[in-house]
Amino acid sequence: MNVCIFAYGQTGSGKTFTMEGPSCDSGIKDNELLIESETMNPTDLAGILPRTALLLHSEVKKYASMGKKLSYEVSALEIYCENIRDLLCENDSP
Repeated sequence: MNVCIFAYGQTGSGKTFTMEGPSCDSGIKDNELLIESETMNPTDLAGILPRTALLLHSEVKKYASMGKKLSYEVSALEIYCENIRDLLCENDSP
């Protein structure tokens, strides 16, 4: 099965927030959302990418417990001003 998540929109429209969720170093208040640490799970405000990673991890564990091997491959690309950048590459090479 192949899956593609494509985030498209104007600069500043919330694509990064939707994909990643609030930044870890943002403190208690981020994008005008008050995070009440006693009542909220850390994943309650997680974006699409961390939620997908958690789901994939749980599926791999579930299949492993049934004696089946499940594998997956992930890539993350940014297309900006007609330039493609691999977001998982350590250097900024195109």
